Amino acid sequence: MTFQTRAIELPPDLAERLAAIVGTTAFEAFELVGVQSLNNRVLQLVCPGSGQAYAVRLASERAAAHMGVDRREEAAIAQIAGKAGIGPELVHYDLDSGMMISKWIDQAVPLQPQALRQRPVMLQAIALARRLHTIEAGEIAGGRTIFERIAHMERSAAALNAGELIQARHRNRLDALAAAAPQPRWVTHNDLWPNNILADGRRFWLTDWEFSGIGDGMYDIASLSLSAGLDATAEQDLLAAYGDGDLDWLAAMKWVVCYFEAVWSANMALLSASAPAAGGQPFDFKAHSEQMLAKLDAG
Repeated sequence: MTFQTRAIELPPDLAERLAAIVGTTAFEAFELVGVQSLNNRVLQLVCPGSGQAYAVRLASERAAAHMGVDRREEAAIAQIAGKAGIGPELVHYDLDSGMMISKWIDQAVPLQPQALRQRPVMLQAIALARRLHTIEAGEIAGGRTIFERIAHMERSAAALNAGELIQARHRNRLDALAAAAPQPRWVTHNDLWPNNILADGRRFWLTDWEFSGIGDGMYDIASLSLSAGLDATAEQDLLAAYGDGDLDWLAAMKWVVCYFEAVWSANMALLSASAPAAGGQPFDFKAHSEQMLAKLDAG
């Protein structure tokens, strides 16, 4: 299985910029079909003469303004992950536009959520996350935690006149968890859903570094657990494979994941964002936010 693509004609100014970066005008551009990317547009660039292929991420302007994406932070983490073989090799990052170009991983496709329910698949995902979490955050200037990112998006929602999105008791709990978070700071992905894990038939790769930052790593593990719908027994096995953490903190971070998703999707709804879900239908940001808000009471 590979990505489905359709050939496209690029605007002249974009084609010229890309030619200067890859060193040739002899390339073909394709748009990825059926890929769930709710913030950005992703293209494939193929250079028949050299045999090289690239992934081109065209960033949405709302990412920096409303989602708190820091271009320098994202570029630094993507570069480090690429050098470590955790993510695709970074070729170019434009700090002004957020355009990011990486080496194309041949035969790679995003994981399907149900795949994570298979123990060998989950173990590979955990091992890759663990490698990321061993990178010391001292290498990242200005690295932020997931709690700081949530705070940015809450300020954005307030500016968009969202009203009282989060109830006081939930915000108080978030503040308490932020204060209780372990001090060790490692590089974290912070958006570790199956569509951001690429499988090429031999190994896994992490992609999409917009929300990456620093933390103790348990937020990423919580995202994996939620994706797979694991019960407490399976989560104990997950933590044993990861080699750190406990069920109480994992449960707390699952709650924080729901909080993040609620605020993020509320922002997207307020911005009238439109994007296709994995099945090709429009993704309902408002409904997703309401679903995540309901989970805050359930958790």
